[in-house]
Amino acid sequence: DGAPVGAVAVAQAVANASALFGCSSAEVGARYDAAQLGAVLIPPVLAIPGGAPFIDEDRTVAGLGVAGASPQVCAEIVFAVAGRL
Repeated sequence: DGAPVGAVAVAQAVANASALFGCSSAEVGARYDAAQLGAVLIPPVLAIPGGAPFIDEDRTVAGLGVAGASPQVCAEIVFAVAGRL
């Protein structure tokens, strides 16, 4: 599909960010500055657009990550897919 091989690791990291914090991976990045992120994130976690949490009865149960395109396109895709599940 033309996506770089590293996109798999990026997708996993944004999914982890969403699952751990219960919000989009972009929101994690907006909540914390770079120094705070370094202190609170456990690798592999990436706070850029592309991750969405799965919430069941007000509880985060998983995260979904999309990568391989620009972060904005990945965010559009992940929320389109998450809205269908």
